[in-house]
Amino acid sequence: MGDMWKWASRALIARAAWNWWRARHIRAENAAYFLDSKSERELLSSSNKGLVLDGAEARLSAEDSFRNAAVVATTGAGKTSSFILLLALM
Repeated sequence: MGDMWKWASRALIARAAWNWWRARHIRAENAAYFLDSKSERELLSSSNKGLVLDGAEARLSAEDSFRNAAVVATTGAGKTSSFILLLALM
C-alpha cells in the first residue's frame, strides 16, 4: 500500500509541474514590467485623447482609458464628480 501512495504522490507532483510548465506563456504575457522611455512616450502621449494622468500632458489613449482604472482618494475628494461623471459625459 505504501508504494501505491508514493507512486500516486509522484504522479500528482508531475502533473502539477506539467500544468505549471504548459501555462508559462500566460504568466509571461500577464507579467508586470517597468516601461522603457519609448514605451512610456507611446503610452502617455499628449496627442492621445483619453485620461490625463499627470494633470498636464501625460494622456492615455481613449481605448486604454476605458480598459481598467483604479481611482484612489479619501472620502470627499471628488472621485465621482471629477472622474466618473466626466467619463460618463464623454
